[in-house]
Amino acid sequence: MNENNLLKKPQILNNFQSKNIHNLKKNLFMKNIKKNYKIILIIFYLFLILLIILFCFKLNYLNIYINENKKKKITENLENKNKNIIKICICTPGKRENRYVNEFVQFYKKYGIDQIIIYDNNDINEESFEEIIKNDIDKGFVKIMNWRGIKKNTGFIIREDCYLKNKNKFDWLLFFDIDEYIHLNNYSNIKEFLNEEKFKNCLKINLNWVIHTDNNLFYYDNRTLYERFPELEPNVRNAKHITKVRYKSILRGENIKENKRNYEDLISTDIKGCNGDGSESDLINNKYMRDFDFKNLYIDHYYSKSVEEFVEKINKGDNYFGNKTSLKKYRIRRYFKINKITIEKINFIENYTGIDLSEFKKKLIINDKNN
Repeated sequence: MNENNLLKKPQILNNFQSKNIHNLKKNLFMKNIKKNYKIILIIFYLFLILLIILFCFKLNYLNIYINENKKKKITENLENKNKNIIKICICTPGKRENRYVNEFVQFYKKYGIDQIIIYDNNDINEESFEEIIKNDIDKGFVKIMNWRGIKKNTGFIIREDCYLKNKNKFDWLLFFDIDEYIHLNNYSNIKEFLNEEKFKNCLKINLNWVIHTDNNLFYYDNRTLYERFPELEPNVRNAKHITKVRYKSILRGENIKENKRNYEDLISTDIKGCNGDGSESDLINNKYMRDFDFKNLYIDHYYSKSVEEFVEKINKGDNYFGNKTSLKKYRIRRYFKINKITIEKINFIENYTGIDLSEFKKKLIINDKNN
């Protein structure tokens, strides 16, 4: 054996050994994997179970949250249902009120009124409400009582008739004219107001008028009343003159006997009355007088509107004063106590009513001299 062969042999042995070592390591690694396989699998399954538990916990928590919210909503709905379970209607005469009847109907619909009962006391050939509010009539929200052609003073009779026919159908009845809009600050729905605990022993609730002026407008335009006549009569904030002594009532149903003669008796002194804040009304000279600041609870009364509309109101007569000249003069005097007196207004009213208004012209001259 030569020297070169001897040198090569160890090299061959070394390669063989390297291969064996590699295989040994590989086998050892595989044995370790097989040995730890069960442990790894157990860890994996434990991790998976943990994820499932967490998922179930989250799902259960979510279900509890959803159920609690459902219960809360059901409770709130029941409370709201109970709050709104009372039924309320408005009774109103409607002679020549087509200009404003839709505004009136939509206002009280939003306020939560259940039904508006309008007594159509127009003349036979005059306007009808079906021309303006047919949709609300068809849906039953507005009920029209046909009193067309009745010439007698129907104001109080209408209220008596409406109350006696509907007092067993409604919990509260409002007796507002189409120029009167209730204002309840902090209440979006009239049922929230009437459901207050403070009214549980009240048979009627009295609210004062806040009278709006003509805003020195002469003619009708199609803006809303609120937009056209924001100005209030001068004495309203210190509650003097008309505003202090005049009011409208909200009457509780089923509590007033049918032997009352008419609506005048429905506001008589033997019926317990409350102010809008729940306090008992004070009785002074057979009139309920209140010391309100007119910030929260009152009725916006658009008494005259524009000069043109006031003239129309005088000429058509009304449920209370009829068409007598003496009573028309009374209304004109009242008008000028609320509104600014000018020669233009005096001439306008005089020309279109035929009533002599020289007393107001003299008064205006005196006022001008004093100023």
